[in-house]
Amino acid sequence: MSGILHLGGTVSADLNILIQVALAAAMTGGVICARRRHYRAHGVVEVSVVLLNLAAIAFLMLPSFPRAIWKKAPAILARPYYAVVTIHALLGLLAESFGLYVVLSAGTILLPEGLRLRNYKLWMRTTFALWMLALVAGGAVYYVWYVYLPR
Repeated sequence: MSGILHLGGTVSADLNILIQVALAAAMTGGVICARRRHYRAHGVVEVSVVLLNLAAIAFLMLPSFPRAIWKKAPAILARPYYAVVTIHALLGLLAESFGLYVVLSAGTILLPEGLRLRNYKLWMRTTFALWMLALVAGGAVYYVWYVYLPR
């Protein structure tokens, strides 16, 4: 079935890439809010993005992640078709984990004092950079899977 973008992707792949670009734009808007010292707006935007992305991961990305990659990883990672999705998955997992940790540390009292962050700027900037790398890797997944090397 042809997707929304008519580039060879499935409807869910096209929907996911559109959602991820919108989330990246929102996250960038949240960064701008922080730079302008609108910290409450920054917090609302960033928490929303992290939680919406978690939903996208659970409902759009995980179901499409080939289970065979886990079983045959060393042998198939030399093939771009599988290597690109594995790199994206690792970057995305790291970025989402960092995002959840920052949210739990900055926005709740769920973490004990000793586990809370002290240098929020460094963690937030690192999370943002990882998130953008994961987005680029996700674009590479779409390109390799649906445009360059269609199944």
